[in-house]
Amino acid sequence: MSQILMLMLKLFFTLILLLNAPVVTYAGPIVINELQALSFSAAIAGVPASIVTAPADANAAVFDATGDINLLLTASVVESSVFMDNGGTGSSNTISIGSWTFGGSLTDVGGSGTASFDALGVISNMRIGATAVVEADDNPGFYQGTATMRLVYQ
Repeated sequence: MSQILMLMLKLFFTLILLLNAPVVTYAGPIVINELQALSFSAAIAGVPASIVTAPADANAAVFDATGDINLLLTASVVESSVFMDNGGTGSSNTISIGSWTFGGSLTDVGGSGTASFDALGVISNMRIGATAVVEADDNPGFYQGTATMRLVYQ
């Protein structure tokens, strides 16, 4: 019987606010709410695979945010790639995650996403997908990791 690898990547947030505004004007803080963590479908141990979760998929990470009304922002994942692990040590206990893609209310602009807060200062349905690279020697288990989502006012 084949053993199954369970893959899950939770995205946690670091907010960095960069303002292109006069010194006397300040944008308010951005508050982010994670509605769903990014996850990947199961893989069979011993079989190399690239498992893609697209932004439109049910397993994509989903967020909403509040901030200043009608301001444009850029969303990105700080790390170009991250590793999930199953608690063990060595390369056979890690899975690489990368190739971040953006969708939902975020317009994908090649490595980041853009959107604008609405007239109430809300952005909903920001979605992030990625690719998990499972190697033939990866051990079975539940894998998890952390990535940093950044929202920046433009």
